[in-house]
Amino acid sequence: MKGDTWWRYRFDPFHFGFVRFAINHDFDVIRGYDAITQIYKRDNFIEATKMTLSADYELFNGFYAYSSLGFSERRSLTDFKFLNTIDNIIPNNDPTDFKPYQTMIGYLGFSYTPKQKYMREPYRKVVLGSAWPTFSVNYERGIPKLFGSDVDHEYLQVDVMQSFKISTLGTMNYRISVGKFLSARQLYNPDYKYQRRSDPIWFSNPLYSFQGLDTTLPTIDYVFQAHVVHHDNGAILNKIPYFKKTRIGLVAGAGAMYVKEYDWQHYEVLGGLERNFKMSRRRLRVGIYGVISDGNQIKPTFDWKVSFAILDDRNMKWNF
Repeated sequence: MKGDTWWRYRFDPFHFGFVRFAINHDFDVIRGYDAITQIYKRDNFIEATKMTLSADYELFNGFYAYSSLGFSERRSLTDFKFLNTIDNIIPNNDPTDFKPYQTMIGYLGFSYTPKQKYMREPYRKVVLGSAWPTFSVNYERGIPKLFGSDVDHEYLQVDVMQSFKISTLGTMNYRISVGKFLSARQLYNPDYKYQRRSDPIWFSNPLYSFQGLDTTLPTIDYVFQAHVVHHDNGAILNKIPYFKKTRIGLVAGAGAMYVKEYDWQHYEVLGGLERNFKMSRRRLRVGIYGVISDGNQIKPTFDWKVSFAILDDRNMKWNF
């Protein structure tokens, strides 16, 4: 039997104060954000029983603190029986074999958006945005020996993100990130930081992934990433006679990554066309993109990609 329960209490709506508690007994994944050709494979799944307590709070305007502490017991799936009838059609493999072990992992994060604009309603605070980027620092600690915990590691990541409009020329999004394990005395596969390989055909979120990376990279040392995507929202193509009626927008972007331990350099440039469709009460965005990739570990390549995205009806934003 598998299942979970979670509880959330908002104790301060004017400072986004939340406390959460969750208990979970279910299957879990080692590489939670991997290519669609890899994430379903048996060696990516484990069984885990978890208990997590977390809290969020805005300490002052634009400055947020996030924390969590979670205990987990992880077990291999080698004792499970699997259906192998479609393995010849969809290639699969065997589950990862390991002895059960326990983890106690704590997270502490801070993010700051200078000069954040907001308004106060009778029972909550509504954030209106800022002309400044958001700076984030996240620290992860695998705590050894506590309640029998077998992990012992420290990880630090720093991010800078922003979304802004360029006059009438559209919207630009960018993200810059650097991360490194400060220590890795006892580190297990689910706690590595993985640089996901690219999907065939599918266009993944270009702010968090690459479209021409042909290898999944588990990393411990420094990883530097930079991503930028610009949507013209029709500002450029609308100037072409009769093209405005098509409601097609232009998108362009670029990305770069350096992984120190593999001396891996990767670069790519992308461009494409997007169109929004009304689907019941939701908005669907369909896009087709061309991507040129290069680096010191691959030859220059060109790929076509497609994407389908649903507008988030809570914050009225797309995923990129």
